[in-house]
Amino acid sequence: MRHLTGELRVMKDRTGLSLGQLAKKTACSKSAWSRYLNGQALAPYAVVAALGELADADQARLRALWELAAEAGGRGGEGPYGVTDDGSHQEHDAEPTRPFGVVRDAPPRRRWLAMFAMGITVLAIGLVVAVLTGAISRPVAAPAGSRTPTPAGSCQARECTGRVAEPLGCARDAVVTASVQVDYARLELRYSAVCRAAWGVLAGARRYDRVAVTGDGGAEAKGKDRSGSGAATPMVAAAGPEVGYACAELTSGARKCVGAGR
Repeated sequence: MRHLTGELRVMKDRTGLSLGQLAKKTACSKSAWSRYLNGQALAPYAVVAALGELADADQARLRALWELAAEAGGRGGEGPYGVTDDGSHQEHDAEPTRPFGVVRDAPPRRRWLAMFAMGITVLAIGLVVAVLTGAISRPVAAPAGSRTPTPAGSCQARECTGRVAEPLGCARDAVVTASVQVDYARLELRYSAVCRAAWGVLAGARRYDRVAVTGDGGAEAKGKDRSGSGAATPMVAAAGPEVGYACAELTSGARKCVGAGR
């Protein structure tokens, strides 16, 4: 649940949307989003998927992370709406909103169109998950000039030190092992079990804010926000998710660390 909450915050920061704008684009109330982003409730998967689409996130990874959070919490869709045994949506509180893709009190034709649109959305997500997990193995010709995506785990441990996670596929299985609010920014320590490496992320950062990460044997990497859109460090080797720590130093003077023994 903590990892999913941290991922939701990172995706929201990546979109650059305010809470009100996010509520309008996902058909989910501001108060509900506030609970989901603060870890007070488990967001329904449709809402998580909607934010992931806005942030251009990996939907297969999001689905896996959401399912783990749901199993850990013993509930599959906490929030203003749940799903009954027959697959219909049932309202749990009186918030004047509706889940992503669901229309209430609509004329029969509009209700049918809404259900059809929701079915297409679910089918599209299913196809994406099938392709990413290898269920559909039929080769697809790549456009001329395109590059083959780097497989996950293209480096491991010390080989990853000083290198960026995303291009090497290490961000695909990454989890947030620790996080803390530092003034106006969110500091996170992320870990990839496939790459056996950790790195620091500073979401909501301002220009010239700094972030650093320390891993196995005191190996260190640093990053700086140069555009006002956030900052991340290169990776350092880490034997496990409990290894290493990240520190932030903001231009406001705020400083804080998170991770092993911090």
